[in-house]
Amino acid sequence: NEQAFLCTGDTDGDGWDDTIDCGPLDPAVNPGAVDVPNDGIDQDCDGSDLVVGSGVIQATLIWDNDDDLDLYVFEPNGNVIWYGNTGPSATGGQLDRDDNVFVCGRDSTPGGVENIFWPDDATPDAGTYRVAVDVYASCGTLADWTLEVRVDGVLVLTEAGNTEQNLTFSYP
Repeated sequence: NEQAFLCTGDTDGDGWDDTIDCGPLDPAVNPGAVDVPNDGIDQDCDGSDLVVGSGVIQATLIWDNDDDLDLYVFEPNGNVIWYGNTGPSATGGQLDRDDNVFVCGRDSTPGGVENIFWPDDATPDAGTYRVAVDVYASCGTLADWTLEVRVDGVLVLTEAGNTEQNLTFSYP
C-alpha cells in the first residue's frame, strides 16, 4: 500500500508519501482526492484536471466514495436528462459524465462526478427545472455529495447532502 509507506515523509499530513503526492504541500491534492471539474487543478494526481461540459446551464454532482450516484435534470417541457437519456435533448441539454457505473471498487478514480449541461449555443426552455440526486447503488457508507448549478456561469444553487434529494432552479 503506497499510502501506508511514508518513506520520505508526509509534509501536508494527508496520509500520502511526498514521493507520490503531486501536492505535498496541499492536503486537498493527493492520489486519493476527488478531482473537482474545470478548476484547473489536478486534485487526484492523474496528470490533468477533470474537464466537463459547461454553458448556458450546468448541473454538476460531486461525491466522495465508490457509491454510484445519479444526476437527473427535469426540463420544464417534461423531458428528463439522465444516464438512460443522455441527450442532447431538443433544447440541447446533455449528460457528458456518468461516474462509478461499475460501483464498489471497480472504478480506479476516487469519488465520483456527474455533469449535465446545455452548451452556449443551446436554447433551454424558460421555466422551473428540477434536479434530482439518486443513490443508484451504495457500497455501505453513504456518500457525501455536493451539487452545484450554474446559469450563464453564475452559481444559482448549491446543496450538500448524503441522501436522495430533489431541488429546483429557474431559467432564465
